[in-house]
Amino acid sequence: MKIGIIYAGKTGTTEYCAGILSKALDASLINLEADNGNLNDYDIIIIGSSIRMGMVHPKIKRFLKKYKNLIQEKNFAIFVCQGLPETFTKVMSQNFTESIRNDALVMKTFGGVLILEKQKGLAKLMTKALMKNPNFIAPTIDHQEIAEFVRSIKKFIDKGDE
Repeated sequence: MKIGIIYAGKTGTTEYCAGILSKALDASLINLEADNGNLNDYDIIIIGSSIRMGMVHPKIKRFLKKYKNLIQEKNFAIFVCQGLPETFTKVMSQNFTESIRNDALVMKTFGGVLILEKQKGLAKLMTKALMKNPNFIAPTIDHQEIAEFVRSIKKFIDKGDE
């Protein structure tokens, strides 16, 4: 099965995670900053997005709106990179329709990282304030969640090969 990973992010975390998935699943990478790709080329589509202020990347939002029907005709999965993984359920319900959430093979958050140097404007101010809190624990990428995501996709592929 041919797999395409379509992603968009701001600071490189989503791209990093998409790269890990690409190697583990022998999948093509499509960065929406440079290309829209051709969804018809893929049997499985993986959609990856950064989360800022509880919202998916604007390019992912436009992509989902434009290709919703085609995506739902295919097998697809979703991952997000977010600094507050405890808000995952809320983020998913705010950004993805119920039908998309119900039809996805798997949906996961891979956590995230805060790179202050890559932040701008209000996001940078809020991040600085957050980091001053003595109880602040810096978010990290959850490699175990990435591995579980890969296992879920491979399990689906193996079922199709039976």
